[in-house]
Amino acid sequence: MNIKRIIQEEIDSFEWADEVEGIHVGMCLSFPNHHNRFTITQIDGDVVWLTSPDNDRQVQYGYGVRKLKGLIGNGTMTLSQS
Repeated sequence: MNIKRIIQEEIDSFEWADEVEGIHVGMCLSFPNHHNRFTITQIDGDVVWLTSPDNDRQVQYGYGVRKLKGLIGNGTMTLSQS
């Protein structure tokens, strides 16, 4: 059993996270289990800011670009209509 090979295969299996294209301001996302929609309102370096209406106020969440790409790539977050 080659541990190095197994570890490299595991690392490579997450490479798809970098392949998600098209993250841009104005993009709408949602979690499949929730009714709230999130809109990308700002990309500040490697932080993506999502805004979601929560009752009558705006709530912002910051995600790292790689983390957000991972959530989209694995289906945890999906694209939604604006």
